[in-house]
Amino acid sequence: MSKIRKKHSKEFKFKVAIEAIKEQKTISAICKEFCVCESQVNAWKKQLKESGSYILRII
Repeated sequence: MSKIRKKHSKEFKFKVAIEAIKEQKTISAICKEFCVCESQVNAWKKQLKESGSYILRII
């Protein structure tokens, strides 16, 4: 049986990463809320931290 890979929108990834960066909830709680795995949340958080200055220049 093969796994079905989900494709998340950029907006969804950004929303999840922002929640992780705020640190008002645990990563575990964010994972349950958005139905994504912990490693994925950490990866999106890292990507946002690394490219955050670029995003701010666009805005």
